[in-house]
Amino acid sequence: MGLRTRWLLVTVLVIVAVYVSLLAYTHIGRTVFKYVGAGYTVTYVRYPGLPWPLLDVRAPDPSVVFPMVTIKVGNLPSNRVGTVSVYLSAPTINGFMSLGEYSVNESLSRRSASIIINVSNYVKPAIELIRQLHSNPTNSGPSILAFITTIVNESGRLYAVTDVITIPVIPGLARGSVVTVDVNFTPQIISQLTISDQPQSTASQDPGPPSTISGSCTWFFPFEVCTEWEETKVIAQSSDAPLPLVITYIGPSNQYPHSASYTYEVDESAEVAISTSTSSYIGFDMSLAVPTSSGEPFIEVPGPGYGWSTSTSSSTMLLNYQCFFHDSLTSNEPSSVCGYGNPTSSTTQQQLPDFGSNGGLMSINIYGTEYILNYTEYECTYYLGIAQLGCEAINYSYSAWFAPSTAGNGQWSAGGYIDTNPTAQSTWLSKLVYALASGNLLKYQPITSTYGPASFYRITSLTLVSSGSSNEYAVGIPAAAICYLMGIDCPPQVDYLTVGIDLSSTSYVNAVYNLVSSTEAPSSNVYFCDPGYYELNENVYIQNLQGYYPVPMMIAEPNPAPFCLSQPIYFIRPINATNTK
Repeated sequence: MGLRTRWLLVTVLVIVAVYVSLLAYTHIGRTVFKYVGAGYTVTYVRYPGLPWPLLDVRAPDPSVVFPMVTIKVGNLPSNRVGTVSVYLSAPTINGFMSLGEYSVNESLSRRSASIIINVSNYVKPAIELIRQLHSNPTNSGPSILAFITTIVNESGRLYAVTDVITIPVIPGLARGSVVTVDVNFTPQIISQLTISDQPQSTASQDPGPPSTISGSCTWFFPFEVCTEWEETKVIAQSSDAPLPLVITYIGPSNQYPHSASYTYEVDESAEVAISTSTSSYIGFDMSLAVPTSSGEPFIEVPGPGYGWSTSTSSSTMLLNYQCFFHDSLTSNEPSSVCGYGNPTSSTTQQQLPDFGSNGGLMSINIYGTEYILNYTEYECTYYLGIAQLGCEAINYSYSAWFAPSTAGNGQWSAGGYIDTNPTAQSTWLSKLVYALASGNLLKYQPITSTYGPASFYRITSLTLVSSGSSNEYAVGIPAAAICYLMGIDCPPQVDYLTVGIDLSSTSYVNAVYNLVSSTEAPSSNVYFCDPGYYELNENVYIQNLQGYYPVPMMIAEPNPAPFCLSQPIYFIRPINATNTK
């Protein structure tokens, strides 16, 4: 073999080796985003293409690249008799938009199904929403709410069973990626179906059934029964809604424990930061309230409604806000003040009134876009699958969605608020807190019976988290504030809705956020009587942990006093009420 031939052979082998290497390279994807939710996982995988002149060899199939999303549903019920359907709904700057209903007629013997959905019509509205929030589509974005439904036969009775998840859409990371959602089907909403040949009365919150539906269907010959979810009403919405992160209550001076006379200052702070060393994703979880026969709704957390991905090793400060609220009875300090960082030197300082003998209800709020929505589940009966005989609403749920706006300094938009006469219930904050307390939605959790004598007492979010809540919903934030701010008579189930901080991708909650309520006394001879906080009276179901967990709220009561008595303390309560702790 001549030298020239040898060089030609070597050249061919090199070309083949390079080609094979590049071909393999294009089929080895790189995960650019991963969210592990409540019984499901969302993964973005990006595959590089071959350089010229091998442009015609690409991976993967364009039909599965975003804006196409593949939903793989596993663990389907063994007694399934219906098709598998997915109803999609997503937030925009004008409310939620329907992204359609998808269904697949998978063999009943299979315990899994795969559905490819097209969300191309949502990319532009999602980016518009992100821009309105002054956020960045390269590392943040809203989520699509998905109702996954099928029909089962349980001892001769038909039931529609539904699992609810959210699918984060971060445009900058999703573009060019294969987006896959792996769902371990865990139905939480169960509705009995009744084959009806007459239109049925609908619930009061339902505007009326649709003319036709195309969700999950099954045959009960000669009838075909179908069911699907639809968004039916936006109950409340605002692009400048307050979400109270920290609330502190100081009681009046004329009633035991006379807290207003023994408080010098209340300091509140809220810090939220993320980095790849502590968390790969942080978001605001949605919550759903579904009615039950007991009268108290079932509360479910499907996943984040809006979130941020950490793609760099540096720490990102999302919020660093403080308030100093002064007591005019004991303090000679200037007026109460709030601001980013140190409020006394902040260039965006917010001046607020001091509280006095009537006590005070004060908070740090973040501001953004919020929606309170109603979703209704319908059932329709068709004769021979053609003639519609009757439709009715068989179930419904309320949901809360929130995303904060971004201020000029790059942090979440925040502000302080104070009600200097909370028992009058003349502000949205006092109306919210009293409604939660009087409706038996909250229960008080004292941290200790007596603390002191001391000059200050501090309650932090770390105390709340250690009380048994989960990282997926470590601290709940009351979502119904929007109803009281706007004077809307929201349904009573809405008061149960909270927006949770989702930290499912971290094991160090206190390294990600810290909420603090610190009460300073005028002397070191003050006692703090049964200091504590509030939490939802109903535990929330966390699918990822397959259990019910408490949802504490950062509503703090330090109760400073000259001494502590054995008699009950009158905690936050409706005006003129006599109920005690």
